[in-house]
Amino acid sequence: MKSSAFKSRRSIYCFNPVKLPHEVLDDAFEAARWAPSPFNFQPWRYLCFGRDDPAFSELIGTCASRNQMWAKNASFLIACCAVVQQRQGAHRSSQSAYAQYDDMIEYSVGLSVGLFLAELTQSPLQAHQMRGFNVTEASEILKLPTECRLLTLIAVGQEMEENSNNAQDFDEVLRNRMKVTRVRKELNEIVHWNQRGDSLQR
Repeated sequence: MKSSAFKSRRSIYCFNPVKLPHEVLDDAFEAARWAPSPFNFQPWRYLCFGRDDPAFSELIGTCASRNQMWAKNASFLIACCAVVQQRQGAHRSSQSAYAQYDDMIEYSVGLSVGLFLAELTQSPLQAHQMRGFNVTEASEILKLPTECRLLTLIAVGQEMEENSNNAQDFDEVLRNRMKVTRVRKELNEIVHWNQRGDSLQR
């Protein structure tokens, strides 16, 4: 891999609880903007809140208690949403090519988020995505229109140094999780050349 930065990406738990200017995310969002998109619908939407915005605390309140412990210290909380296209005329048919796109909306948003996270590795920031929150309550706080679906919340910020004086204030279990070596499957486990699907059953 030409860039080792990707290997440094991890979902951190110990955020440094500081306020940062939103401009630090501009490059990551620019990368997300250029994600591939079937029919060029570009269904991704990002609602972003700094830690001093009231919505930040309100959204943290919708998270599972275990997630609240660490997410509350992030500099930003991003609500990742998907816009469901309203098809018109002939495109309303279930046989329409556009109808097939409905099954790919979340896939498209995932591509955008992936580029966001990849670009973030080039900065001092880290991110942690989560689905452990009350989607209904969070959607109400965000005042989402019916055609907009909330998929994930993403906490973003600087990782706190382990030897920081404030690091001891964090839950020991969470601190220990950050010491675990990240493991990924080998390429020959996920890439199968000149083989059919029965090779996946091994």
